[in-house]
Amino acid sequence: MKQWLRLVFILVGILSWGPYTAAADGICTTIPWGEKLSAVQNLTYSGTASGILYYTVTRVETCGLSRLEGSRVTYGFRHERLYSTLVEIDRTDDLRKIVSLFVETYGLPETRLEDGWDVSLWENDDLRIKLKSQYATGRVKIGMYYKPLMLKGEH
Repeated sequence: MKQWLRLVFILVGILSWGPYTAAADGICTTIPWGEKLSAVQNLTYSGTASGILYYTVTRVETCGLSRLEGSRVTYGFRHERLYSTLVEIDRTDDLRKIVSLFVETYGLPETRLEDGWDVSLWENDDLRIKLKSQYATGRVKIGMYYKPLMLKGEH
């Protein structure tokens, strides 16, 4: 029960407020959606795709979803502003809990099968959330996208 409550608080935090980095005092702090890249510290450039600059957190312990065992978090910046948070998790042990929390927070998802992945989609006014899971490999990918920075026709 204690682990479940901790997971709920972690997920509610990241889904409600956006991506996180750890502050010097060890408390999770928010990088607001749309924040300028120049205002964010402790990131390491990892690549560019489709005009989006991708960075990983460095020199601090990450928090939020990145605290789940085997997870990796990448932040995407479009036009120098925070556009996406991508989380990869190598184990599906907590998948039911994650999906339950998303359903509780955002309602029932749109679902489909896409290239061997089970895909669930949620949206609200500001965010589009895409959760992809592969039971055969145990992998989970979560993408959160800030809709005001999406291009027309982008999904």
